[in-house]
Amino acid sequence: MLLSVLVAAAFGAVIGSFLNVCIYRLPLRASVVAPASA
Repeated sequence: MLLSVLVAAAFGAVIGSFLNVCIYRLPLRASVVAPASA
């Protein structure tokens, strides 16, 4: 049960991070894929 919660939390963090990049870059007409931020 705990492993399921941890996997779901990690998956949610990955999806949330990607959506954050999309929300920030799409209005600027910047690429979502490249260049990397770091």
